[in-house]
Amino acid sequence: MLNFYLSMIDTAEGKGRFEEIYNLHHQAMLKTANKVLNNYHDAEDAVQKAFFKIALGFSKTEDMSSVEIKGYVCTVARNAAIDIYRKKQNQSAENIDDYEDIKSEVSIEDSTFLRFDKDKIVETARELSEEHYVALFYYQLGYNAHEIASFLNISYDTARKRVQRAKSKLIELTEKELMYNG
Repeated sequence: MLNFYLSMIDTAEGKGRFEEIYNLHHQAMLKTANKVLNNYHDAEDAVQKAFFKIALGFSKTEDMSSVEIKGYVCTVARNAAIDIYRKKQNQSAENIDDYEDIKSEVSIEDSTFLRFDKDKIVETARELSEEHYVALFYYQLGYNAHEIASFLNISYDTARKRVQRAKSKLIELTEKELMYNG
């Protein structure tokens, strides 16, 4: 992963500095994240997210002392761990009935779509609003509403509703297309 982060930094000096920060503070960040999550694997994920954020805003560290950098990177790791903790709390509240609702409300294999070729469905889907198109795209890739919510940084209920509305709108648009083109 270090090479990935280094590729995000432009200068050789910056790459050297980032690698030094990575090597010096990785364990402290992992310890900080693990205190929040009490799960080593989740803590590793939090540290990776933290390093990604640090690499994105690496210019912020230019004027920091080594003590300030340690505080900064540990704070970023703690915040990433808190984000993961909150997402896990939201996921644990998932009700299996809600998941079944979204599956049963409108099936993509609905008879409307059986009469339509895939290219035409994709073309019709592009007529959806961006937020609905993206939610439907992730859904069709096999992601559930919790994962979609995480990707789009929205609530579970919002993700579930966007997928539901996108599927309904796609069926409506497809049926109109069938009526006009036989």
